[in-house]
Amino acid sequence: MRKIVLLVFVCVVFTTMATAQRRDNQMWFKQAIGLRYEALDGGWAGISYERFFTIRSSFEIMGLGYFAEGLEAAGFYKFTGVFPGTTSQFRYFLGPGVHIASWYNAKPKDPFVVGIDAMFGLGFVFFNLPIGISVDWRPTLDLYTQNPLKREDMAKRFDPERLGITVRYTMNHM
Repeated sequence: MRKIVLLVFVCVVFTTMATAQRRDNQMWFKQAIGLRYEALDGGWAGISYERFFTIRSSFEIMGLGYFAEGLEAAGFYKFTGVFPGTTSQFRYFLGPGVHIASWYNAKPKDPFVVGIDAMFGLGFVFFNLPIGISVDWRPTLDLYTQNPLKREDMAKRFDPERLGITVRYTMNHM
């Protein structure tokens, strides 16, 4: 329970920091699609789609697979900000998210998992090229599983090793 409270607290603090920054009058892009790779947790790979609603907020969905063990879908509501003194091409982002997964070859097998996520990262968009690159940290916590959860198993349900890189084709620069 403390991990959930800590995860929510970190998201609230960083969201407050993001919205307190000065407004930048240039949106990165309207939407983007690309490839994602998470290297430190067994080599997850998949696709990512992001759509901006405003200058400061976007929604990202991703489908990932580690085909030896399972598949995962995740969605995030992200807040974006510009570091003071930098160009609007280089930004930070953070936000809460959820995931649904199926572990069919993992030990133990778990055909249906639901959990919460957080995302913290840095991104760069080339304004002369339709390409964006981002690097992020995405800790996850499984809240529901079809396998019975024992108190000592909850530590196994928290995964802090989700570091990823995403390369996207950006559309509709603003």
